[in-house]
Amino acid sequence: MKVEIKVSDKEITPTFPALYRVKESNVTEAGLVVLFNGSINGTVICVGKSTYKVGQYKNSWTDVSNGTVWERLPSETEVKLIQE
Repeated sequence: MKVEIKVSDKEITPTFPALYRVKESNVTEAGLVVLFNGSINGTVICVGKSTYKVGQYKNSWTDVSNGTVWERLPSETEVKLIQE
């Protein structure tokens, strides 16, 4: 499965569901994108450099308010999943 992400420049709104990406400074997980339903639970959308799989659900992520790990993707960010 291929994934394409087009990031918008719109202002961030703190509501759920929301897309968050692991910051590039995280060497092993950089680029991981998760669709969060709450502050610690969500589904993997894009794996980046991580070992997670697209669609994998986890209910114990590092809290999205941890700015050293996560960055919220702006409103109107588009995610396109392509079945291969």
